[in-house]
Parts: sequence; structure tokens; C-alpha cells
Amino acid sequence: MLVLSEMVMSSSCSVEPTWVVRLACALGIVLALFERSRSNKGQVIDAAMIDGVAYLSTFVTSRVKLWKTGPRGTNWIDGGAPFYNTYYTADGKCIALGAIEPQFYNAALKGLGFNKEERKELMSIQNDTTTWPGTKARFAELFKTKTRDEWLKEFEKHDACATPVLSSSEMTTFAHNASRKTFVRPGIPAPAPRLLRTPADHSGAIIRTCGQHTVEVLMEAGYSSEQIEHLGRKGAIERHAVAAKSKL
Repeated sequence: MLVLSEMVMSSSCSVEPTWVVRLACALGIVLALFERSRSNKGQVIDAAMIDGVAYLSTFVTSRVKLWKTGPRGTNWIDGGAPFYNTYYTADGKCIALGAIEPQFYNAALKGLGFNKEERKELMSIQNDTTTWPGTKARFAELFKTKTRDEWLKEFEKHDACATPVLSSSEMTTFAHNASRKTFVRPGIPAPAPRLLRTPADHSGAIIRTCGQHTVEVLMEAGYSSEQIEHLGRKGAIERHAVAAKSKL
């Protein structure tokens, strides 16, 4: 959804969601294995990028008439709506707000500190697109008055669909992720989805590092140590430090 949203954001260039074919291929493997249990036959999986993009686009394209009525950056899910947007906080970090439904929008307004009369007024114009720019500016100024974590404490009191935008270094230690054990170690997610009766056991898994075997592979291909070192200095290859030391 994020990738497709980026493609219609007014403040950014389009992003090609070529990665979706990986999910389509993985699903194809699962489907083929399931079918094999009936036919006892294998089959070739045709996983094309265009098919994956078409599938992922279904949610957006099926709702274009409902959610896209104006230019880029003026609609419900492309950064136009004040209640479905991201905002900078006082410390330069961000809060993501996804309070589309009235009950969540009301909760978000409570978290932002609006009183009962102000909330009533803002909720009455929630779907009036002519008021969105002004409301967004109002929200933006409010969010800049506190740090991201200070806002999180405020929104913890309300079911407001407000979440922190985490950096890659924060993902592992974030309270929710840590409690759920979403990551095996920093940057390495636990197997998903989870099967409660037959959960995946990753305790003995060997986690490879990008570039870990670059030197070995290049040497097997006939490259000399000097050539590999030259490629490394030029930035043409990714080398893991341990692997490089073991061969050069």
C-alpha cells in the first residue's frame, strides 16, 4: 500500500513496486505444493512482475472513483487528507495518522488536545476536501509542539490509529515488536506468518550476511586476489569483512 501511495504522492517521484513479484512467486510455490498433495505432480510457476503489480493495485484501482477525485496530493490516501497523513514532530521524527473512521478521528482529535466543541466542528467537516489544507496545516503546527515519543504517550490514552514512524535501528527495540518478538536479531525478522500448531523453528538457522561469500565465489570463477581487491576498492562488489580476510 505504501509503494502504491508513493506513486501518487504530490511531493515525491513514483516508485516502481517491482518487489511484488517475490510475494507472487512465494504464493505460487505454496499453491503448487498444496496442489501436488492431490495430483502428486510438480509444475512450473510463471510469476511475472506485471501480474504482481496488477494484483497489488486492486485495492487502489477499485476505489479510484471513491478516493481519487482531484489532482495528486489532494485525495484521501495520497497525502491530501489531514486524518490520513504523516507529520513531523518537534524532534524531527514523524507520526503516522490513519484515522479515517469517525470514531478513530474523534480519538485522534482528543489526543491532539482539541476540546469537545472543536472536535464536533472538525468532525463535521472531515469529508469536506476544501477544508483539508487548513486542517492539515493546523495539525502540522500542533505535532511540532512535542517530540514523537511525547505524542505517543498522548495517543496511548486513545485508540486513534496514530503510530510512530520508526527508523531501522528502532524497529527491533520498539515495545510492540519486542513483546511480539518480531525480530530474531536487529534487521532479521522472525518467520511470518506464524502457525500456532506448527510454528517455525529458527533457532538453528544460519543467517547469511550480504557479501559473505563474494570472495570465495569470485576466486572459484578465476579472479585473483589482486583483481578482487581492486573490485572491492572501486565499490563494484560487496564484501563481508570476515570473508575477505579469510581469503585475501
